[in-house]
Amino acid sequence: MTVAWTPPLWLRKLDLIREEHVRTHSREMPPEAGLRLACELMAVTLNSLRRQADEEGCSVGELLFRHEQASAWLRARAT
Repeated sequence: MTVAWTPPLWLRKLDLIREEHVRTHSREMPPEAGLRLACELMAVTLNSLRRQADEEGCSVGELLFRHEQASAWLRARAT
């Protein structure tokens, strides 16, 4: 059985940041600034992944695999 990858909770919350930004600033911000903000959010995410991987003594790929396994385990328990 193949289970779809689910991003970790902190990564899913980036959507909330984006939605809030769109709601409050989208009309005021030129497209270039919006693209820069998106890149900054991605950089924060990647830095967080690297930091967490370093803390756990693994690579970013291994960390994402662990998150995937944990998500699959949680979904299996919910059914």
